[in-house]
Amino acid sequence: MQSILLMEQVTEYNLHIKPKADAEYYHYQIRSSLDEAIQYAIYGIRADGKRHSHQCCISIQALETVRNRLLKRKSELLFCRNFEKLHEIVRECAVSGFAALCVYDTALRLGAYLGIGPKYVYLHRGTTKGATMLGLDVSGEFIRIQELPKELQNMQADDVENFLCIYKDELGERQHVSKSRCLSRKTKRTC
Repeated sequence: MQSILLMEQVTEYNLHIKPKADAEYYHYQIRSSLDEAIQYAIYGIRADGKRHSHQCCISIQALETVRNRLLKRKSELLFCRNFEKLHEIVRECAVSGFAALCVYDTALRLGAYLGIGPKYVYLHRGTTKGATMLGLDVSGEFIRIQELPKELQNMQADDVENFLCIYKDELGERQHVSKSRCLSRKTKRTC
């Protein structure tokens, strides 16, 4: 029974959320320079010019500090060949208040520009709750795709991260997420 419900939730995600998430990813992919990509990634600047809700809660001073630290490491960023290294660099540049979700979101946005994405599902508060609801081991920093339920194994790691975060309160339950909550994987989720 849970397998059927999980498949319904995956289908709902693929139909209603993924297309908008892909468009958002493309928005970060087409930045004109690494400097611009860093600026957009740190501030979470969306296609409509507004900031993502996650970055709105962080002080401008903290965002500027992280941005400046990343700008000093531009050459390292340009030579990143995998998401794990990119995530590590962003994490090393983080300051108090720039928590795991912001590190991940920033790395994902920069990865879009650099052409690299995650192979693993990174855990933060929202994804950890969703993974826990599925009975997954959340003791590490990430989950490997092959450790996921079979219904999620055909999804990209960033889509699984998004799925777990968005559906964290509904996983295993017989209810649907309202479409108004599912506008984008990085703009209106409730993590």
